[in-house]
Amino acid sequence: MANRPFYKAARAFMIWRLGKSVDWQCTYTDISQATGINYGLVQQICKERGWVCQFKDEFGTIQHHNGERLNYGKDVLTFMQERLDRRSSHV
Repeated sequence: MANRPFYKAARAFMIWRLGKSVDWQCTYTDISQATGINYGLVQQICKERGWVCQFKDEFGTIQHHNGERLNYGKDVLTFMQERLDRRSSHV
């Protein structure tokens, strides 16, 4: 299916709505997690539209291509357990 122009506009609206609701007192990760939009796409749309989040993402946190936060500063077992706990809580 061809990419339709309203998809990006709809995503931009979701990002704007969330950012505006907290007066942009958030991070790109917060927006990505709340909207379900890929982290890279959130950053791209915000940059294109001139929207700037007031807070930076946590130091040492890397955003995986699927939007999942990876914190390499944590103990690996703790990190994996948090992922498992998060999945079971959303069932």
